[in-house]
Amino acid sequence: MPRDAGSQSGEGKTTSDGNTGALCEPDAAAEWARTLSLLRTVRAGMRDAFVFNSAFTTVADSVRTGNCTLISNAMVHKVLLNEKTNRVRGVLYVDRNTKETREIFARVVILCAQAQESTRILLNSATREYPNGLANSSGVLGHYLTAHVRSGGGNGELPAFGEKASLGGPIKPVGIYVARFRNLKGQEPTKNFLRGFGYEGESNIDFDWRAPDSAKHTRKRCASHVRDSA
Repeated sequence: MPRDAGSQSGEGKTTSDGNTGALCEPDAAAEWARTLSLLRTVRAGMRDAFVFNSAFTTVADSVRTGNCTLISNAMVHKVLLNEKTNRVRGVLYVDRNTKETREIFARVVILCAQAQESTRILLNSATREYPNGLANSSGVLGHYLTAHVRSGGGNGELPAFGEKASLGGPIKPVGIYVARFRNLKGQEPTKNFLRGFGYEGESNIDFDWRAPDSAKHTRKRCASHVRDSA
């Protein structure tokens, strides 16, 4: 990951911050905490502005209409079925804080809780008429799941080659991708690996958070970006 050498200014004795791994002056711990908090806010706003995230797009737009109620900390346990009409009538969820179960009802229920969670909810929704779970007439619910698994990787640092890091620039969803090349159609199957995988990578210009006195400079940059974005 390229670093901005310009953020390495500062003099004086330094110590290691155990929480961040950054080098900072002994009395700068509180400043680092404020800086990192502000930095997370700025970077989250930048990221969500350029990469689709339902929490900051479709959900936020729906709440602004005044016709949407957002219930936080609600873990859906199962879908409720009207046995007389054979139609979904709502969901039962567990409040993560109080552990209480509650039911809410609607004319239409949209289940989109990603591969594993949607499957769990449908299996939990078994009834007398559907003992194997809802939407499971084929009997394969819970089998052949597909999801993105990020289980390994690496990173490195390179010189910035004259470029300057900026908290005001977008973090765009671009990078490199090497498509699957194992066990393709027409190839002889790999003996010790049944499926396939791809390689994904990205790079960006970032600040050297470990540089002495960098908290002070980072806080100035963050504050400037927040003022400009207000």
